[in-house]
Amino acid sequence: MSAIFKQQAHKLVDELPDDARWEELIYQAALHRAIEKGIDEANDGQLIAAEDVLRQLELAA
Repeated sequence: MSAIFKQQAHKLVDELPDDARWEELIYQAALHRAIEKGIDEANDGQLIAAEDVLRQLELAA
């Protein structure tokens, strides 16, 4: 797992613009982790129906 993490980290850094700052790296790393976490939760069946999300956000019609 460590080798895969390092490969992903290198790829993330390589894809940043040349003038990127630490804030951009931190943002991209957090975004990547949030997406991974969401995919893991979905794969584990931890899903919420779109209608329930809209209702929770008081956006349901």
